[in-house]
Amino acid sequence: MELKQTVLCYFSPTGGTYKNAKAVAGGAGLPVIEKRTTLPADRGEAFEIPEGSFVILAAPVFGGRAPKLFTEYIKTLRGRGCPALLCAVYGGRHYDMAFVDLYEAANAAGLVPFGCAALLAEHSFDRRIQTGRPTGKDLAEAEKIGALVVDRLKAVDVPAAMPEERIPARSVDLQAIGMHGEKLGGLSPNRPFPGPSCSRCGLCADVCPLGLIERGNPDRILEKCFKCGACVKLCPQKAMHFPQPDYEVVVQDCLEHFGKSNRSAESRL
Repeated sequence: MELKQTVLCYFSPTGGTYKNAKAVAGGAGLPVIEKRTTLPADRGEAFEIPEGSFVILAAPVFGGRAPKLFTEYIKTLRGRGCPALLCAVYGGRHYDMAFVDLYEAANAAGLVPFGCAALLAEHSFDRRIQTGRPTGKDLAEAEKIGALVVDRLKAVDVPAAMPEERIPARSVDLQAIGMHGEKLGGLSPNRPFPGPSCSRCGLCADVCPLGLIERGNPDRILEKCFKCGACVKLCPQKAMHFPQPDYEVVVQDCLEHFGKSNRSAESRL
């Protein structure tokens, strides 16, 4: 098939998903149209996929699932039957049902989910888990995946969707993360807090995917946080944090059980 451009549609609160997906797009070797969906304003307008597009749908994995606000946005796209590579970016434990979530959303949008790529980034809770990921080697592997997918697509007249039985998936590992959901779901108050070094720069408000933080007054935060880590990791003063004991229990459990994993990227076409 003839491909004219790559459409990179992504949700990336802390930047790891974007770095991976951009590398995949670079490997594809086509002009790139980027559609960010990370911030509330990004998700406010409809987006129509141009004809002849290779589409990359990239999202982080939260608790073994793709973020619902991203998959719901994908369903609003007009896919035109364009092939899509599903990219799940995870912090070292597992992607569980994330590809299933992306697959269903892509189908609903009229896209053809052609393949899957599991990619690595630092865990959203703590930089000690998958530290420094994606590395240069990770991004080089992501580029190879992009090139491979486009080569496969150019060799066919009409792309065919992956059969559902080939979608990489397993039931969400509640034995590993059941306590996490219980602790984080009952976190009170359900929000981060600025520490004494906060300069009131407003960056935390600018990067919050849910728009929960009042700009210029980070003491005012709505209690609907889903722990993406954007305000904590991107704070230039390292002031934003979760002081709640239950949050620290979850972080320590993550460090103990999968903090030293050394996984690598993988793909299925």
